[in-house]
Amino acid sequence: MSLVTQVIFGFRTPTADNEYMKQVFKNVNVVAGLAHSAAIVDNFPALKHLPDILLPARTLAREHFKQEKEFLENVWRRAKQLVETGTSNPSLADEIYKAQKSEGWDDGVAAYACLTIQEAGADTSMVSILGFIQAMVLYPEVQKKGQEEVDRVFGDRLPSLDDAMSLPYIQACVKETLRWLPATPLALPHCLTQDDEYLGYTIPKGATVIANVW
Repeated sequence: MSLVTQVIFGFRTPTADNEYMKQVFKNVNVVAGLAHSAAIVDNFPALKHLPDILLPARTLAREHFKQEKEFLENVWRRAKQLVETGTSNPSLADEIYKAQKSEGWDDGVAAYACLTIQEAGADTSMVSILGFIQAMVLYPEVQKKGQEEVDRVFGDRLPSLDDAMSLPYIQACVKETLRWLPATPLALPHCLTQDDEYLGYTIPKGATVIANVW
């Protein structure tokens, strides 16, 4: 989480009791809970016509959106101020700021552009790292061989992107981790923009497709 925050906003959140981190995870938990209600309405669209008293998730979603938007806009405005004054650390906020100016985005759009990347990078990175650690515990011989490659290529210096092609075994370990324990085993629902065919099955435009990554 701290790494993703650094990439997006240019500041670190090194401890779990950081107020920013606690609020982000609170938002994620609420959205995850609301997703179950949304899935029911997606499968049975007629339910969207129910009044709020029979569909309380709708009221909760409105309230959550209002609170989340205010929180994110405040974070974005602080990041934008640092960019404008030239006191920010290199981060994605620089590019989002340029896009905001060129595209005419309001602070809400810019804030949610950052949030989308934050949420996509936080859970996926954590799950992949935990999966890798689990694999190293189960297969210590693989860890030993990977460590030998790292020591041989890096020595006493820090790695750089130029070293990637010199680490075939490490690259294989990373790919196997993503194959073995994918962060999103059922991916996310997608909607077809045109008619398609797969293995002899016709899938009409507008249909929802969920890829079984596992």
